Amino acid sequence: MKDDRRERYNPITAEALRQAFEKRRRQSTVSERAEIPTQVKRLGIILYSSPTTSQFKFGLSIARSALAKGYGVHLFAWGDSVYGLVKSGIGDYFHASNEFKELLNSNEFILDVCTSCCKQRGLSSDNLISGAHLSGTHKIPEMVKNCHKTLAMIP
Repeated sequence: MKDDRRERYNPITAEALRQAFEKRRRQSTVSERAEIPTQVKRLGIILYSSPTTSQFKFGLSIARSALAKGYGVHLFAWGDSVYGLVKSGIGDYFHASNEFKELLNSNEFILDVCTSCCKQRGLSSDNLISGAHLSGTHKIPEMVKNCHKTLAMIP
């Protein structure tokens, strides 16, 4: 019995097909690059601890460094970390609002704050710095899914 596959294989045709495929792939890649903007890699940071702790300060430092390197940052303030988002002049909280203002100037920075954490601490959206979006903890899985890496700064 003869092997039919051997007779059907033509090295000249196979090489011509490979070259045509490579040429088409290169052309489509160049045109696709021109049409589709590159997606920025995003880092997710979950802050939970009080603004006076090293975890909170280190989380802000990581966010600042990531933005400086061109990454996007999605920060979720949860638990006692919401005290760091209070406008200066309200209460005797440690105010990190000046540090957040620098981060909020970037288009690639998203700041979500846990609504129930604010309510439990007697804070409203009026007490928080501008740019902070009140949202629930249901945002955390979505944030983890949409970010390339996620850090949880939990004591």
